[in-house]
Amino acid sequence: MRREKLPFILRDIYPVNYLKESHLSLVLEGRTLKEYILENRLGSLEPLNSVIFVWRLDMKQIKRAKRMLRKYGMLVANKSLNHLDGSR
Repeated sequence: MRREKLPFILRDIYPVNYLKESHLSLVLEGRTLKEYILENRLGSLEPLNSVIFVWRLDMKQIKRAKRMLRKYGMLVANKSLNHLDGSR
């Protein structure tokens, strides 16, 4: 059986994340991920260079971000493995 790659879905959320524009342009609730991060104050988002952005979050923000991304099916990580966010 051939496994298909899901485009631009995030593997998990960490204190420091490196995202491409393709990640930030994902749409949820009628807004891009980039807009959602900025509007909801989910950490800081800064360009590292012309291609990569750095998304930094504290542990409380990680928990919120994981909950939101799971809701929209944008997080690959298995919920039962995410012991750091207390969402078992």
